[in-house]
Amino acid sequence: MAKYVLSFSPDYFTTSLWSSNKETMDIFGCDIQYDELPLSEELVRKLERFDDGCIEILDWDDPGKGDIRHIEEQIVYYETGQKLLDLVRQELGEDFEVEDNLDWIKPEDNNQEMI
Repeated sequence: MAKYVLSFSPDYFTTSLWSSNKETMDIFGCDIQYDELPLSEELVRKLERFDDGCIEILDWDDPGKGDIRHIEEQIVYYETGQKLLDLVRQELGEDFEVEDNLDWIKPEDNNQEMI
């Protein structure tokens, strides 16, 4: 059983890793800084680039528009998130459970069907 439970979900202007239970929150706080975890420098750089891409989702002058990127960009961003989630899980090992909370960035095809 995992000692720590994390959520993987990008957010604006912060990291993509979040505490999901009290034990994890007590040790790492709410939004977890990558340097507090046993992650490789290469993976941290990839995560930081992914995090930087989150701010491109919205038109900050009119955030109510929702995701303003072309569908191809949305797909690439989502797939990158899935790959990073797998790498995070591999590097953290069995002491950590990392939940997939990427659904909010999952692209929609023609605003009807999920890809």
